[in-house]
Amino acid sequence: MWWSWALGMPDGANAVQGTAPMETNQSGDVWFLSGNLKGGAETRTITVPTGKSLFVAVLNFYADTTGGYPPADSLMIIAKQYWAGSNPTVSLFEIDGKTVDNVVANYFAPVTTFTNQNIPMKNVIGDVTYGKNNISSYAASCGYYMMIDGLSLGTHTIHFKASNAQPLSIDMTYTVTVK
Repeated sequence: MWWSWALGMPDGANAVQGTAPMETNQSGDVWFLSGNLKGGAETRTITVPTGKSLFVAVLNFYADTTGGYPPADSLMIIAKQYWAGSNPTVSLFEIDGKTVDNVVANYFAPVTTFTNQNIPMKNVIGDVTYGKNNISSYAASCGYYMMIDGLSLGTHTIHFKASNAQPLSIDMTYTVTVK
């Protein structure tokens, strides 16, 4: 679901890029937060209705079959190989200044395959539609994620740092207001 949210917004008006408010296209019981695509330190804000869980994509990878390659049955193997070779690490995850232990061990999401993902021609990972409007494809994703339930009313800080061998090093701080 996170990737559907992230890829469902066009390039230049996308919350993952920081070019749209984090509240963009958020609905349901779970709202999404992300790292950033360019690396470095960044601070973002979001106002979340009370009772919503937050799903945080700390560091992740995506592969799809949009251009006809690779075949769908190879996606999981490719994503796992890329992920293992990228040497991903999460060095810090804090909520309101309190360290959350074992983020990597406890919150690794295994690679999954999903279908019927509508993707705008221009999205956060480029024109993967090969000139076709709103296509569907098979995709695989893996990464480090955190699910946060039950933030109380008021203002909270979520801070995390992660890196991989691309090299990409992110230092994200979210000010989360629960209303």
